[in-house]
Amino acid sequence: MPVYPVITGNTLEPVNEFPMTVPCPECKEVVVTRVDFSAGALTYLLVIVMMLFGLVCCAFIPCCVNSCKDAYHYCPNCQHFFGVYKRLRLDRTRLIVI
Repeated sequence: MPVYPVITGNTLEPVNEFPMTVPCPECKEVVVTRVDFSAGALTYLLVIVMMLFGLVCCAFIPCCVNSCKDAYHYCPNCQHFFGVYKRLRLDRTRLIVI
């Protein structure tokens, strides 16, 4: 029997940037998630650091690389949002690099 990530409410906590096999609570099917990438805190932090070190001509690169972006997981059938995998999460008390 396959093991699926834990779904709490209508979302799950994605464990990585890769598509996952999960049961969809909306369409009631087991699906492989569709992953969309979007710029997040790590992307912008890398752009700022590159600009500070004088790499202005290369500062756009983190915006073009999926491994620097946050991963949003959706159901490919009904477009239900499962959750987001954030590369850099700013907690209230500490900085967490995932």
